[in-house]
Amino acid sequence: MAPTAFIGKEEFLKKDAAMSFETNFVGPVFAINAFLPLVKNGSVKKIMVVSSGMADTELVRSAGVAEALTYSASKSAANVLVAKYSVELKKFGITIIAMSPGLVDTSEKKKPTPEEMAKYQLIANQLKTYAPNFTGPISTEQSVKAQLSVIGNITIEQSGDMISHLGNKQWL
Repeated sequence: MAPTAFIGKEEFLKKDAAMSFETNFVGPVFAINAFLPLVKNGSVKKIMVVSSGMADTELVRSAGVAEALTYSASKSAANVLVAKYSVELKKFGITIIAMSPGLVDTSEKKKPTPEEMAKYQLIANQLKTYAPNFTGPISTEQSVKAQLSVIGNITIEQSGDMISHLGNKQWL
């Protein structure tokens, strides 16, 4: 939903924001803290938090995407979380990044409803103004392969960054 779509729906906004922040901000804090002893003692000292291009203010402005307010805000908070962890964990040689997996087709197990398809189509059309060559979502396999390649190549100098599955700021 866009910001003004919450007019008169303040309680829904509170619940939606709480759910998004619990999933996309609090969840990563719990997961990182739980696995941190293993990462500190491991040979590969890398952590990746799933983010989204929808948390990039340049994409939002250039594509004109007002929708997905609470999702985007919670992913932005996750990006700041990653930056904070990078400052704290650098002394341990740990690299942490926020990474957008790209726009991934996740409908393999569940067919989207007509309402979900309409929302997707609206945002997809907006994204074409940002990335004119955008043809649609990538497969989960394409996304995972790309992410693993990026994770394998990131360095401590990139710690705290928010990047895409392509290893840069190109979200699609």
